Amino acid sequence: MPTAVKELTDGWFNAAFLLSLADGHEYVLKVAPPPGVKLLRYEANILRAEVEAMKLVQGLVPVPTVVAQDFAGSTVGSPWFLMDRLRGMPYNHLRDTLSAEQQRGVEEQVGRIVRALGVAGTQGFGMFNGPFFATWREAFSHLMADLRLDAEEASVELPDGAWEAASPHLSSLDAVTEPRLVHWDLWEGNLFVDPTSLAVTGVIDFERALWGDPLIEMNFSMKRDGFLDGYGSDLVSGPGGESRRYLYDLYLMLVMVVESKYRGFSADHEAWPRGQLAALLERGG
Repeated sequence: MPTAVKELTDGWFNAAFLLSLADGHEYVLKVAPPPGVKLLRYEANILRAEVEAMKLVQGLVPVPTVVAQDFAGSTVGSPWFLMDRLRGMPYNHLRDTLSAEQQRGVEEQVGRIVRALGVAGTQGFGMFNGPFFATWREAFSHLMADLRLDAEEASVELPDGAWEAASPHLSSLDAVTEPRLVHWDLWEGNLFVDPTSLAVTGVIDFERALWGDPLIEMNFSMKRDGFLDGYGSDLVSGPGGESRRYLYDLYLMLVMVVESKYRGFSADHEAWPRGQLAALLERGG
């Protein structure tokens, strides 16, 4: 039995708790939202996807070891899993204390991790556990259509032309012919870094992992030299790269606006993605 339990509040979807044992071991328990909570369509079964994705990349990149799981939710009423606690601290808590050279060193590691994560899929394009599609254009269009249904069901108000803005760019997705594993939520809070050695000690939150275009990873939008050097190429400069990146930024901002209604986020929280969305629509790709 744990000697101490502490809720971890940095996440936005699952509940997470730090469990401390008398022998010094520490684990993180993640629990999915309870049955009956209204989710976005792409969020179905994403806790299971997180566990399976971490197990798939174990040994390729640093990830926590999953020590127990219950996808049926037979013990606590919701699906859950237990994993080792990572050592180090989230990069978003550390980055501003580092020099530009130190930041570049960490971000080069992140680029190498994203490259290593990109194993080829065999079932098709789509979210980690499906549904799967023969082409990336079909898979991405399905994600957009599902999100539009989510927005309509929750009466989310969006700017005129928000959905139509994708259409001129969809043909650029045809350049993606092989599904690759993408974390798709690799922001700084999901990267743990040793504050002394500055080694990346782990990657967490594979809930939104998908089989698709590595360029959809948000790090490519930041255009940080360290990341691009670590990854080995700037995919934005490739065939259709600018259009694809526009689509991915558009989709992400739409997700962040729509999920704000589902999560009950404050107007201040919602203001940033709405501002980014407005800028994207004004630019038009």
